[in-house]
Amino acid sequence: MAKVVLICGKICAGKSTYAKKLAMEQHMVWLSCDDIMLSLFGDNVNELYEEYHDKVEKFLLKQATNILLSGISVILDFGFWGRSERTQITNDFRVKNIDCEWHYIDVSDSTLYKNIEKRNADIINNGSNEYYTDDELISKCLHFFEVPEKDEIDVWVANNNF
Repeated sequence: MAKVVLICGKICAGKSTYAKKLAMEQHMVWLSCDDIMLSLFGDNVNELYEEYHDKVEKFLLKQATNILLSGISVILDFGFWGRSERTQITNDFRVKNIDCEWHYIDVSDSTLYKNIEKRNADIINNGSNEYYTDDELISKCLHFFEVPEKDEIDVWVANNNF
């Protein structure tokens, strides 16, 4: 039976690296708002980011439901920073009789900042298609992130640089 794996974690925790690897290993479809946003708009949406992101997320949730109902499992790599968002998405899928499995990417501050440095260097040196993460963005994102409770998560993954 198809299931949805929902990836939760802080900015630059290694969510996408983990999700892509899991998708390959378990033959699942990987869906990411950041992947689409960067492909369509690059790092240039500024004040329209929230509006575009909300539209992309709604589109991907609809696509995920269609894929799941066809019998193929899906990984949603959205971050899911708030508890209320996690509860809502779980309820939305369960109403459709779709099994949910939550994976939390737990990362130490030192690994997080190494990931950020590496990402930013890859963007500057190699033109990597990711978001540049400055101190203001880090602070904003960490402020909004709510660490999940153990009862919310099915798979707790320690990122020690996988």
